[in-house]
Amino acid sequence: MSRPARIAGWLSIASLLGIVPHVMEDLRYGQAHNFHMTTVQFEWFAGAVVLATAGVAMLCLEGWRSGAIGVLLFGVLWSVLGAVDHHRAFLPGTFRAGVPSRVWVFLIVGLQAAAALAAGLALLHAGQTERAVTPPPA
Repeated sequence: MSRPARIAGWLSIASLLGIVPHVMEDLRYGQAHNFHMTTVQFEWFAGAVVLATAGVAMLCLEGWRSGAIGVLLFGVLWSVLGAVDHHRAFLPGTFRAGVPSRVWVFLIVGLQAAAALAAGLALLHAGQTERAVTPPPA
């Protein structure tokens, strides 16, 4: 397993420190309604997404190519959608519950973006080593 793959997996797992409390906060602010879901449906959806995020990170840590692809895709989705949906967290002024809310968004966007970059590097590195010329046996 390459170093970028390990870094990608651990960054994705570390982002759960921001994801889990932020999802709980989303419930408090009625985010389920924005997705046209009931609270229970949103809880199940959020749980499935968090589980999938952790699952692809674990696959990535085990050296699976599909894990690195998953970390790349989830990282792009978490960081881009998080930044777009919560752009006010990056602007001056108040945002939800203040500093904790901003920290959670920064953790999600920053760590998931870094995980996506590391996963991309891992995939690029794996592709280069697969195409390398293997010397013939002696």
